[in-house]
This record gives sequence, structure tokens and C-alpha cells, in this order.
Amino acid sequence: MSRAERFFRDLTQNRLRRGVFRDVPELVDAIEGYIDKHNESPKPFIWTAKASDILAKVKRARKALQRDSSNARHILIQISKTHPSLPTRQLSRMLATNEELARKVAQHDHEIGILFEHIQGLLEPPETPKKRRIGFNVGDDE
Repeated sequence: MSRAERFFRDLTQNRLRRGVFRDVPELVDAIEGYIDKHNESPKPFIWTAKASDILAKVKRARKALQRDSSNARHILIQISKTHPSLPTRQLSRMLATNEELARKVAQHDHEIGILFEHIQGLLEPPETPKKRRIGFNVGDDE
């Protein structure tokens, strides 16, 4: 379970579950109060995974999503060939659902691409600023 998942689990168990909130602002106040209390004694997060391992895992996940999407489409085509008695409307719904899955995969691909760009930026060493010369230099136009 990730730290974010743990945080939301704790928020739910310790503050929200069995709570009674008359309106949304009261709920927001309860959440913000929990966050303020939580931040009074923060614990540092120590990153143990290497960025290269994370990128490799994301790439594997992307390939699996693409493979699963194309497999689902292939399976539906095979079903329509082997079971022509299935109603066309039912097959159309299945295909529409698969198109929705494909749309979701494309959206995730876009988001994963953004994540890749950010992680790649973190992997690159920061640019060292050009040092300015101190003093007066005759003939320099800088």
C-alpha cells in the first residue's frame, strides 16, 4: 500500500467513518482539520525505489494495458464468428465497452507520458549556472 493510500485509509478510519456532517463545508473543515493535525508532526518520506525501476514498471504496465485491450477486441471478434446467434445489439454493446476501455487506455497513456517526462527531468542532472566573473575586465562586452 502506498503512502497516499495509507493516508486516505487513516483519514477515513480516524476522522470520516461514523462522522456526521450536516453539509459539504463541514466535511471539508473536518478533512482540513485532520490534515492540519497530521502535519503538526510530519514524518519524512524516504524514497527507496530507483527511478529506473519505476520507469521500467510503468513501461511494463503500459504494454500490459495495450495487450489486454487488443486481446479483448480479438476475443469479441472471435465470439461474433463462432456464435453468430448472439444478438447484434449485445455484440455492439460489448464493442462499445471495449472502445471505452481503449479510450481509457489512451488517456492513461497520455498521463503516463507526462509522468515519464517529469521523471526523466528528475533523472537529468540540474544545469550548473554559468559563473560570472567578478571584477572589472577591460575590453569585455559582457
